[in-house]
Amino acid sequence: MATSWATEQEITFIKKLGTHREGHEITPMRLELLVSYVQAARHRLDWGNMNGEKIIQFAENQLAEERSKAGLAAC
Repeated sequence: MATSWATEQEITFIKKLGTHREGHEITPMRLELLVSYVQAARHRLDWGNMNGEKIIQFAENQLAEERSKAGLAAC
């Protein structure tokens, strides 16, 4: 029996996005991936069983945290 991807699974995915590389604490790759994720998510129409608003807000918060760690201003 197949199960649907849920909001919490997507949030876990975002938490780990760009962190599979050694020394990932503050990587340009994670920042770039989060920027791309947020841009794409804002255009997504079908979220299936997921709460798109909650996911986008979480991704934006993660992006803001990473920018802060890197000493970058929010854009």
